[in-house]
Amino acid sequence: MAAQPIPPLTEQEYLSLDRAAEYKSELVDGEIFAMAGGTLRHSSVSSRLIIEFGRQLEGRRCTVFNSDARVRSAKSRSYFYPDVSVVSGEPLTHEDSDDILINPSVIAEVLSPSTADYDYGKKFKRYRDIPTLKE
Repeated sequence: MAAQPIPPLTEQEYLSLDRAAEYKSELVDGEIFAMAGGTLRHSSVSSRLIIEFGRQLEGRRCTVFNSDARVRSAKSRSYFYPDVSVVSGEPLTHEDSDDILINPSVIAEVLSPSTADYDYGKKFKRYRDIPTLKE
């Protein structure tokens, strides 16, 4: 018997699974990807970016988010957890949720050898579909 392809997950299926899970995952083209744990160096670089963005944006109507903020790319209906994201103005959420940003203006990913191809490829292509994204 031949292996049966796994049908793509819907957004609602993904959100139900991800919100209940003990680990984070991303949804790309209906396929779910578990997020790997980061290294101390990765955590340190991400933290320094958050601090520096906060310092540079002080006094402006911007909010800096860490990797707990889920971001949705509407065109591809994909969901990601960028290392750092920034919203200019009021943060907008998907369908009045409290955990899905739809209007980031800046996204930063801390690359590692194991994630660079994915981050520069499939993930970056979906990020570019976010109309508010500037950097």
